[in-house]
Amino acid sequence: MSDDSSEKVPQTMLEELRVLGIMGRSTEKAVDVIEALAAAVDSEKHNTRVMAISWLGDMGERAVPHLIKALRHEDSSVRTNAANALGKIGKKAIDAVPELIKLLGDKDKDVRHGAIEALGEIGEKERSVPALVSMFDDEDGYNAVYALVRYGADKDIMRFLLMVFEGAPKARTYIAETFIRIGPDALLPLHKGALEHPELRPELQLIIGEIKLKTNRPSGVRQVSEKPKDLSQVRSRALDIGQQKERITS
Repeated sequence: MSDDSSEKVPQTMLEELRVLGIMGRSTEKAVDVIEALAAAVDSEKHNTRVMAISWLGDMGERAVPHLIKALRHEDSSVRTNAANALGKIGKKAIDAVPELIKLLGDKDKDVRHGAIEALGEIGEKERSVPALVSMFDDEDGYNAVYALVRYGADKDIMRFLLMVFEGAPKARTYIAETFIRIGPDALLPLHKGALEHPELRPELQLIIGEIKLKTNRPSGVRQVSEKPKDLSQVRSRALDIGQQKERITS
């Protein structure tokens, strides 16, 4: 075994360390366990690195600084598992948000997906939501949708999405999908948006109609005359109208 500190924790001891750490999470003993697992992240053995970083996620808030450091690791598997571990910790991992946002531009797809999911689980709004929406122009757009759905029908986020819907036609497919996946709770903000933005009313009514079709939820609001047959109609109609608007205003 190497004399390096990263090899002082044999792989066979990692599970025992993990159990001890969980049992004594609120004690000083947990600090020693976390330090040992953090050292194992720099092991020469790939499996040891991945297991150690994953199990750090079970240690809770105290492990966050080590997991943030792991987001910058040269091993993409470590970066991915660090993001997943931070997502598992959730809101108490808010200090990791800036580094997670940086990973949205990582060259490794799994790392990007892990960062997207972690941001959704942590639930910070001010920095995370604009960063996630910026992914709507990217191949990872639908992963960003799933992350944003975790925020629910937050009024500030709904207002922001409607603003982007108006100004960025290329993002409309993803925003429509986000509204639809949020479901009935999105109906009131969408109706309000349709009233405040008459130029967006056709697209927003299609999204409202799709939500009602999926949930079969009765509403006192007048039904849309043209109900979309499927989600692809919502997507293509929103994009078509957006492109028409671009041509008219250009």
